[in-house]
Amino acid sequence: MSILTLQDAKDQLVITDDDHDRQVQRALDLAEGIVADWVKTDWDPTWTRDTLPAPHYQAIMFWLVHSYENKGDNLGDRDAKVWDAIKRVLDRSRGPSYA
Repeated sequence: MSILTLQDAKDQLVITDDDHDRQVQRALDLAEGIVADWVKTDWDPTWTRDTLPAPHYQAIMFWLVHSYENKGDNLGDRDAKVWDAIKRVLDRSRGPSYA
């Protein structure tokens, strides 16, 4: 399902072993799903890792790191800060939302 690879995610997280591959893949899938939902109609399911727009890539990586490093934690205001960063990166790419 992921556009980005497990190795892309492990490189971003600076993980060199295979001990946490399932958790990393789950965090990557979650991050891509959240970004796809955020941009709505501006998400192209035919994108590859080479054609994924840079803002989308950056937003996926923001969420990947956040969700992997803070799993189960009391997030306090960290969650809001990540959402603010994602919003700033993606707002220009976001399609219309429907009520």
